[in-house]
Amino acid sequence: MEGLLVLGILVVAGLLVWLQICVAKEFQRIAAMKGHTEKCYFWWTLFLGMVGMMMVVALPSNRIEAQQENAADEELPEI
Repeated sequence: MEGLLVLGILVVAGLLVWLQICVAKEFQRIAAMKGHTEKCYFWWTLFLGMVGMMMVVALPSNRIEAQQENAADEELPEI
């Protein structure tokens, strides 16, 4: 009976680790969409959880398209 309990705990722990890796990969993809392609955002999210997630959410957008759109908005219209 103890062996079954240990096996269940290992399975649950493995599933939690797998879930955390999937979440960290997704937040790395989100950081890449914002223009930050460094691998460190995966590791921050994997090891620090919510702190790493908040770091990715707080990243500014460095995409070239976003900068071009902002520049176009700041121009004065022609009369």
